[in-house]
Amino acid sequence: MHNPNFASTNLNYGASKNAAALLLKLMARNVSVDEIHILSFHPGAVLTETARAYGYDENSLPWDDVDIHGHFFVWAASEEAKFLHGRFVYATWDVTELPSAAVRALLDEDSDFLKIGGKSA
Repeated sequence: MHNPNFASTNLNYGASKNAAALLLKLMARNVSVDEIHILSFHPGAVLTETARAYGYDENSLPWDDVDIHGHFFVWAASEEAKFLHGRFVYATWDVTELPSAAVRALLDEDSDFLKIGGKSA
């Protein structure tokens, strides 16, 4: 779910991220997507001030464009993304591929697909 090198030295960070994603997954079980659309997503590798404070710089990783997660969030809040209710996805994934018949078939076959503790792509 996250960079294992960073998470191994910052246990609280990884634990809190996983706990929040699991909480949202469990909440989604009891709430209709028409009432509240619940979706967790990883925003991508963004060079933030916090990352810089941990010693990362422009050359440490292949950083994602800072605008990607904002654009993804807008799409994720749309009617088109309701099929991902209760799931965990990455903002860097192709939003034209996610609603494809192949991905929908995987979601229909496995209720834990793309959920914390379940299978991922």
